[in-house]
Amino acid sequence: MSDRLRLSPLAPALAFLASLALAATAVRAQSISPIDVFTVRNVAVDVTARTAAAARERALKDGQTRALLRLLERLVSRSALDRLPTIDQATANFLVRDFEVANEKTSSVRYLATLTYRFKRSEVRALLRREDIPFAETVSKPVLIVPVLRRDQRATLWQDPNPWRDAWADLQEREGLVPMIVPLGDLNDMADLTVGQAMGGDSARLSAIADRHGAADSMVAVADYGVGLGTNLPALHVTIIRIGVTAQAPLLLTVTAETAEDASGLFRDAALAAAESIEDGWREANLLRFEERRRLLVSVPLRSLADWVSVRRRLGRVAVVAGWSLNSLTRRAAEVELSLIGDESQLDQALAQADLVLEDAPPAPPGLFGPARRQRVLRRTDTANSPP
Repeated sequence: MSDRLRLSPLAPALAFLASLALAATAVRAQSISPIDVFTVRNVAVDVTARTAAAARERALKDGQTRALLRLLERLVSRSALDRLPTIDQATANFLVRDFEVANEKTSSVRYLATLTYRFKRSEVRALLRREDIPFAETVSKPVLIVPVLRRDQRATLWQDPNPWRDAWADLQEREGLVPMIVPLGDLNDMADLTVGQAMGGDSARLSAIADRHGAADSMVAVADYGVGLGTNLPALHVTIIRIGVTAQAPLLLTVTAETAEDASGLFRDAALAAAESIEDGWREANLLRFEERRRLLVSVPLRSLADWVSVRRRLGRVAVVAGWSLNSLTRRAAEVELSLIGDESQLDQALAQADLVLEDAPPAPPGLFGPARRQRVLRRTDTANSPP
């Protein structure tokens, strides 16, 4: 029998079972589906003009400019934001691929809507490279934020009130490169993790609650409520420690309120500053290095055509994979040549976010024309693709 890919008579049944599995997974992870890096959602516009048509036209132009700025701030490290070029209407219009309109409301002179813009990846990349601005595109797996508030010698996690947890919950709609999940604090959360276990960095309990929420790692965000250095103003001294597979040094920062009465704003500002610092650290570790280019031959073990389709889709989400070509495809494996940018550590980290891993292949015997080419194995790391 030929080793070339042939469809089995069981294929329809297998496809049906696979669709059921995918549906179950979608229900569990519907809130943490991978973001499209070059899509900016929830751009609210509210414009008044002489006519509704004029208001709509101006709203769409203003919306695409704001959306482009949000995209650039998502990709570019904070230290390089001052190097961004001035974005005019012509530039924004050129970079927009398409857009969607939702919640549209109009009057004779007013236009309100919520807009979604999708931008052209290659053109946005070209803009940033032309300006010599470093940027990142790799999206982290979701991270679970465990917000512990310490005040008056008492630590609070799930009990109300916890304005620190509320402030993090308000940030969940942010679409940065590090998706963040904040537990609701329901009975399951309380059973999974106590405040003492969170403070003690109990990796087993933190991994359990992170897994239940569909997150890869946990971040214990401890906020000590006190006063700012040299002031009598309220302040939060924040310590964030990441527990899980991704190594990261603890993050320390202090945010001081502008006035003695600005307690609610203090929690909001501190959570935002911490989230931005988390994302900036991720960006810095995953800046694309276009000057470092190489090619790599890999073998992809397969059980079915669906395996290959899944790996191909995942490779499309890996920013450091500039391109790939399929050399051969059989029932058991695909041979793929990857075009890569960046170094080995960046590749490993980017692949891990797509549940892929590179392994060394067993030594191959010499071929008829000399030593075999060095080849590595690209595997899925999720349980659905355990080795045959």
